[in-house]
Amino acid sequence: MRAHKYHIAIIFLILGLGTATATLSRTDFENVVFSDNRGSTNEASHGHVIYNINKGWNIVPLKFMMEASGRYNANEKEGQTCNRDIFQNVWYYSPVIKDYYHIPVIDDWGAPKTRNNNILLNEFKAKYYHIYAGSAWVYSLKNCILEGDDGTQLVSGSYGDEQQEKGYTHKELVLKAGWNFVPVDMRMAAYEKSLKELFDNCGATKFLVYDKNGNRWQDISASVNNKIPISDIFKTIVVKTTQDCNFADYEASSSTAPPSLPSGDESECNDSDNGKEYYIQGFVKSKLAGQETTYDKCYNEIYDDSTSNRLEERYCENGKLNTQLFSCPNGCSNGACIR
Repeated sequence: MRAHKYHIAIIFLILGLGTATATLSRTDFENVVFSDNRGSTNEASHGHVIYNINKGWNIVPLKFMMEASGRYNANEKEGQTCNRDIFQNVWYYSPVIKDYYHIPVIDDWGAPKTRNNNILLNEFKAKYYHIYAGSAWVYSLKNCILEGDDGTQLVSGSYGDEQQEKGYTHKELVLKAGWNFVPVDMRMAAYEKSLKELFDNCGATKFLVYDKNGNRWQDISASVNNKIPISDIFKTIVVKTTQDCNFADYEASSSTAPPSLPSGDESECNDSDNGKEYYIQGFVKSKLAGQETTYDKCYNEIYDDSTSNRLEERYCENGKLNTQLFSCPNGCSNGACIR
């Protein structure tokens, strides 16, 4: 049995890809060649992935590293040419501790409780995006190949491993404020998103990629409004954010609903506290939500997590209901931050 497998529904069935979007179809995600000679996949959602590792330092999604390691453990090395010690040269950046952490061996990521790795386990328990679906630095002594069979979808709708005390639903995952190594998940391309749209609620201030040939960081802020191309799947974007956010809860850019009715006397969206007011519990009424009242709520009151200090702040933007996940400095109670 292969170590640590995610059970992923075929994303095209979920999205209705080809009907919900105007330009992409399922065939667009077959036989994909990654940009910058990084590798390829025969089917992005659940197919075989070949990833090219260069001599020296490389940035690789952690989930894919675990899958590649599992092939060695199951004696299914096949086309992989990297030495096994590559799985002991993994460093990821944690915006929680604000530093790099050397994972002793990639198996610690797959089974942090069994292997008594409390640093990883605590970040998994906190449901941080960077530990479940982020990327890490990997060092190789030679050019080589890693392979996996889990496709390029890094976040499931839900995932659970009770034995290791790991698990989430995608709406729970939190992108912690600070530097984050975010690999392009296939859903980002499938939903036809831009980097600006993806990080709109995260207070993103910097976007960079690592130029291995030039051995330097390259600022890509000028292109953040462009939709992410399919060829950029698994490419890691290093993002500086200023606030915690629910990064993985995004929807298709192309609307599947008809346009709203013309505005009448009643506003399209009404916010009782007139915007992002974190220290007062407010509510929003939106026409698109059928005038249903939606209240600000503390994360710990929704998900029974007494250690959480996050607030789901509701507000209106462009006539529509929006939600921001805000980290309260002194804790959260009764739908508002504690002063």
